[in-house]
Amino acid sequence: MNITIFEQRTKVVLGTLNVNRRTLSYTNAGNPVWGVQTTLSLAGASGIGYGASVSGLGTCGSPQPGEASGCTRNGPNTFGPSPALNPNFPFTGETYYRGTKVGPGESGSGKNTVDLTFTNPKWQKPEFSSTFVPHPVRCDNAVKGRGPGCVVAAHTPAIAYSRSGDVGELARHIGDAQASGLPGAYPTGAPLTRLMDKDDAKDNRGRACPRTYTRPSGLSCDEYPFASSYQGADQTPRGPGRTFPYCRIAPKLPQGLRDSTGYSSCMINDAQNKRGGSQLSAFFSKNRIIDRDAYRVWIQP
Repeated sequence: MNITIFEQRTKVVLGTLNVNRRTLSYTNAGNPVWGVQTTLSLAGASGIGYGASVSGLGTCGSPQPGEASGCTRNGPNTFGPSPALNPNFPFTGETYYRGTKVGPGESGSGKNTVDLTFTNPKWQKPEFSSTFVPHPVRCDNAVKGRGPGCVVAAHTPAIAYSRSGDVGELARHIGDAQASGLPGAYPTGAPLTRLMDKDDAKDNRGRACPRTYTRPSGLSCDEYPFASSYQGADQTPRGPGRTFPYCRIAPKLPQGLRDSTGYSSCMINDAQNKRGGSQLSAFFSKNRIIDRDAYRVWIQP
């Protein structure tokens, strides 16, 4: 940020102040309180720009005009005044907030503003500026088995499965399904979005893995995209099914199909299928992924 300091009456430029600023928020998926850290250092100055110090005031409001704020301040919401800003010794201040939409099943977002006040004994009046946290923070109490917590919902997390790990057959199927055009691939594929409605998830599973499919001994039917996603087999648009030569799907589905809609079905080791599902559930919980939240699936070697 750049500030030009004027003499109040004559409007003669007396100096400049150039400050580097970094602002970040840090959340806790198991706590409805989060913090915002603002770090400032002197990048350059001239004249009476030298010797300036800074103080901050944090506020929390709605991320969208007309929406109710999902947060309030919690603990210190001011910092500073700092020593005179120095390029070699950055000054860091912190402010704290609490989510207010944390009743059972609730969720709500808030966006932080940190108002900075620069002062200098040589100036006739202080100079002001504002800095915004780039992404709103969402707090919720909508994750089964967990209390309230907060996340930066704009971040898209990824669950990792390894082809050489304890769910190798699951990983192989998902990786091949993604390579055929289906969404969810890490890092740049169109993300999947979580579906929490159990009836809709059941419909997705029923179309991808109907009871009419033969289950060989020790195997169970795996579907991708996951039934617990809005990209599942029975969601609109209801694209075509596909499978792969090793999948032992009977009756047969098309092989070699490439399409970004639809689904893939495969018979895989039953224990691995269950283990992968448990890992997915834990991933949802740990990252507070609730209905319509985006995520990706990272298939590793």
